[in-house]
Amino acid sequence: MGSLDGKVALVTGAARGQGRSHVLALAAEGADIVAWDVPSAMSSPTYPLGTQEDLDLTAKLVSEMGRRCVAMSVDVRDSAQVNAGTARALDEFGRLDIALANAGIVSLGPLAEVTDETWAELVATNLTGHPALILPNGFRGEDAPRGRGEQDAARRQGDRRPPCARRRHPMSPLVMAGTAVERLIEREAK
Repeated sequence: MGSLDGKVALVTGAARGQGRSHVLALAAEGADIVAWDVPSAMSSPTYPLGTQEDLDLTAKLVSEMGRRCVAMSVDVRDSAQVNAGTARALDEFGRLDIALANAGIVSLGPLAEVTDETWAELVATNLTGHPALILPNGFRGEDAPRGRGEQDAARRQGDRRPPCARRRHPMSPLVMAGTAVERLIEREAK
């Protein structure tokens, strides 16, 4: 038995890399998974993004671990897609306990060469898209993840700001995702 048995985790940017590793770590601890990614929907990154095949492989790997996984193409930059993906996840599992905002992109060129399009995609993916998971246009009321994490405690106290805005030293959601799984597993194990 894992420390997350009976929990449902939603992970953005789940098709490959860090996102897939978070998905597999959560599944190894017993969580069922909602895996979101937006295969090849952006033009500005100069490196290959996850593909639909990558997202399908993530779901297959979770299934091979004996856990359920619903993989969806959801663009965190689009609140309508976030709301539709959330509704589908709730229809499939009846609950969401964990939301791990991992989706993110980087610009690999010099700052002077960053185009307006690249900048807009960076901001929309790395900043705007993550709070959408916990602010009013994302999870609401009973739809909100029901874990014991910092987000949920703050929200119950009426603080709707994203975690990075509540911290003394703000960090981007992408950086915070790097330790989120480990902290969550530690908290759930207590």
